Amino acid sequence: MTRYDQLEAFSRDFLKTHYDREGRTGEGAKGMIDISFEGFLKTVHHLHISRARGVKFNLNGHWDTQVPRPMLNYKYDCVAKIEDAPDSIQHFCTLAGLEFSSEKRNSSNYATSSDTYLGKVPAYTFGSRDIHSKSFLNQANRRLINKIFDVDFETFGYLPEN
Repeated sequence: MTRYDQLEAFSRDFLKTHYDREGRTGEGAKGMIDISFEGFLKTVHHLHISRARGVKFNLNGHWDTQVPRPMLNYKYDCVAKIEDAPDSIQHFCTLAGLEFSSEKRNSSNYATSSDTYLGKVPAYTFGSRDIHSKSFLNQANRRLINKIFDVDFETFGYLPEN
């Protein structure tokens, strides 16, 4: 999807913030969406900082940390991680006395290696290309991801990437 007017409201709100932050007010409404992964991360970080400073707005769950604010000090008994979802679901089902059978659906093909950095490239140019997630990660992006989602890493037992 490459047109601003085709996006859901939460995505249009996000892009408006992105363009305003870059001093490009009204850009999104002109048509093409030219946000890069770096621009996305910087805007998410901006939204988190703004909230911490008391700016009133609803931070959409797509861009927020996964640890709910009222539960920052809550200790979880068990955490399911998407990268080993079948095992986690099997564990929960066993605890609950339920049967579970894993079935792979709706999976995307991703490249098996990354040799080109794509963090500055507008997302609409990717189309249906097979892209490796590491194509978007450089040291600066890793640091920013770690900063934004540090509460998730700590709470759910993930090691931040370096």
